[in-house]
Amino acid sequence: MTTSDTIRRLSYDADGPVDITVGIGSGAVEVHLRDEPGVDVEIRPAASDNPWAEGLTALMSWVGSAMGDDRALDLSGEAVAQARVDFGGRALSVRSAKSGHLRAVPVAVVVRAPAGSSVNCRTGDGAVTVSGRADRVEVGTTGGEISVDEATGAVRLTSGTGPIRLGPAPGGGHLRSGSGTIEVAALGGSSTVATSSGEIRLGRVTADLLVRTGTGDIAIKEAVSGTVELTSGSGSFRVGVAGPAEFDLVSTSSVARSEVPVTQKRVDGVPLRVSGRTGSGTILVHKAAV
Repeated sequence: MTTSDTIRRLSYDADGPVDITVGIGSGAVEVHLRDEPGVDVEIRPAASDNPWAEGLTALMSWVGSAMGDDRALDLSGEAVAQARVDFGGRALSVRSAKSGHLRAVPVAVVVRAPAGSSVNCRTGDGAVTVSGRADRVEVGTTGGEISVDEATGAVRLTSGTGPIRLGPAPGGGHLRSGSGTIEVAALGGSSTVATSSGEIRLGRVTADLLVRTGTGDIAIKEAVSGTVELTSGSGSFRVGVAGPAEFDLVSTSSVARSEVPVTQKRVDGVPLRVSGRTGSGTILVHKAAV
């Protein structure tokens, strides 16, 4: 078996949630949170969607071959072998090798840990997946997609071009993508969601919310309470309301309409206030589906 076939596996004792930190230059990260004790880590070579990273790997291998250095022929194996893994004080850290050229070699990291753990992850161009119930989650990737099943604590997700999917987040979150679609099942705390050109699709909203897009459409399935502010250069708005609400929605050059009864009289004690501005998109307010 060649070094590139090597898979590192490490296990640690943990009877409850831990703090997980993963930082790699390139490659995918999976964190699986389960109702079981113990922490398991797996690191293996991985393909990359980044041509620059693949090109560097090929170049270094060619240089090593030309100089008679067989070790350089297997950069993937070296990147796996030299990845840094530390565990202590209920904290797990997984990081790329210190060597600069090895940091660009893509590796795949899989972590299994108890439910309720916190996750902090950074990767250059790979996808990041967090399955199960997490506490706090902070993820950043340049071009990969981000998927988080559930987070009970604060959430911060950032992707340069990839889509973002988040399940229920009762503590709220801050999500940003350059061009990817953002989907969130439920937001229960003060939140901000923004994209340049991607669409934003939100489920149930029960707290203050700020949403901004450049050209992407914004859809809220069920707005219940809080102050919601929507802004887009040319995207359309579609807002479902669960009960009484106050609206101030304007489209500069298109149509705004409501499928729920509207009155000009201001009513005190309304649980939901929605304001929004779009340059050329349409606006529709409708009754949220039960």
